[in-house]
Amino acid sequence: INWDIGMEAGEGGAEAAPVEIDWDIGVSAEAATPGAEVVVAEEKPKSLPVRLMSADYRNRVVEELLELQAFLTVRCSEMRSATQLAVLSSAAAPKSLREASLGRVEEMLSDVSAALAQLTCRATQELLLIQASGRYAERLTATLEGKQGQEVKLKRALVDMGQKRDEILGQLAAHAAKEKA
Repeated sequence: INWDIGMEAGEGGAEAAPVEIDWDIGVSAEAATPGAEVVVAEEKPKSLPVRLMSADYRNRVVEELLELQAFLTVRCSEMRSATQLAVLSSAAAPKSLREASLGRVEEMLSDVSAALAQLTCRATQELLLIQASGRYAERLTATLEGKQGQEVKLKRALVDMGQKRDEILGQLAAHAAKEKA
């Protein structure tokens, strides 16, 4: 494979200075006690929900899912048509995909579409906004508290209307009895 990268004299080799690598691990040792064990604690990689908080990461995931969705859609249509072109293009596909049935490819497409829908739905966007923005969370809290106050007022009005209805029905029944008499 030609990567179009060349090494000039002085680059790499024995005369190059060693490259410092940050491995993102912490090393701690007990106090300078002879024979003390060295404890190496590796930091765990960020979990998926934490990584999804990053808009850049989320956008890359969405782009990759859209690309995969497009590929699987084309693959499904090729498998349905079963033309010579589909046979030729499937020869370049990975072995696992060549051996997959149409049903399995459609299932993969369905799973990718569901993941994409979950990642881009309004509820997910609002949850991310709540997590990322304190002002948005405060504004949402104020809105919900206002709606809660409205709910209490409407419930009181409903109870009052029920009582008035009962009073009016009672008056109507009394009036109807007087009319009959």
